[in-house]
Amino acid sequence: MNDAPADGAPPLAERRRLPGTGGIMAPPSDSEAAIRSEFAAVEQKDSASAYDIFAQRHPAHSLAAEARRRAAAMDAKAPRRTDPAPCPGADMRNCKPPS
Repeated sequence: MNDAPADGAPPLAERRRLPGTGGIMAPPSDSEAAIRSEFAAVEQKDSASAYDIFAQRHPAHSLAAEARRRAAAMDAKAPRRTDPAPCPGADMRNCKPPS
């Protein structure tokens, strides 16, 4: 039985076979579903760093903009440390009690 298409393309089994695989590979999974699943996991984690990593991994995806927006909102709410070190140079003689 010849399963070659009439247009002269190689048979389907030949088109799926990649060198070094030992045989026919499974068709690729749905990449859109995989990205959406990854975003759902990021939402469960709900951290700025998780959203940043997602946006870096998928910069052209439509969810990347949402990930960047959420990361920026979380960064804006994060407390900032602006107090200088209590002991300059880590020398206890230079420490001043808090006022």
